[in-house]
Amino acid sequence: MSQYFRDHENTIIHGDCLEVLKNFVSNGVDLILTDPPYGISDEGGGRMTFTNGKPDWMHNKMQESFFDQQSDEDMIEMFETLALIFNRVLREDGSIVIFYDRGKPHLLAPIFNKFRIRNTVAFVKKNPPPQMHMNNYRSGFEICGWFSRGKYKINFTAQDSMINVFYGLVGKHHTEHPTEKYSWMIEPLIRRHSSPGDLILDPFVGSGRICVEAKKLGRRYIGIDIKEKWCKVAREWLAETPEPAWKYFV
Repeated sequence: MSQYFRDHENTIIHGDCLEVLKNFVSNGVDLILTDPPYGISDEGGGRMTFTNGKPDWMHNKMQESFFDQQSDEDMIEMFETLALIFNRVLREDGSIVIFYDRGKPHLLAPIFNKFRIRNTVAFVKKNPPPQMHMNNYRSGFEICGWFSRGKYKINFTAQDSMINVFYGLVGKHHTEHPTEKYSWMIEPLIRRHSSPGDLILDPFVGSGRICVEAKKLGRRYIGIDIKEKWCKVAREWLAETPEPAWKYFV
């Protein structure tokens, strides 16, 4: 681990991730785990989300939180740059786990072209939010892709841990971020794709959930977000998250 990463670990950085990551040195990140914006504001689509138990249109929450209406061309261009940066900063046996829109997998074409797709992981919501217009299926699951180079690390302990489908409940979020992931989605990914002490990078930190789960599991982390509001939220959540107890006995 280079001194650069030791100087920047366990921090949330405010800025455009493409600009921030240009300054990162090579081969220091063990796992890139992130949930980037991918055009789910769904204006007029009828999808709902909940804040403190109260329903609201997903489009309204997106407009309040971050810009999520990039064109497909802009998204592909962003991922082209990210693929090159990820290839530089990721360790040789590191992995990338990235959430994406199941309706637009082509947006990740630059990642598919640079890395090898290992599998797709699905997270099934036992109580999905309503689709108010009744003009489409309710969104009952989310997916992410697992990418690597030729080498990779994986922590499977039994056949049950090797199944690529997880089930959980949709409930109250810890923050007001409209796309905050649940612990039951993030925690198993961190356990399987990293080890205690590894460095996890989330270039779209949002609520801070990924960094929080990394801290709970004894991983180091670096988070980046273009919105100072969410950097502040993530820092506050991390500040109230205790270090894992086992660290004091090793």
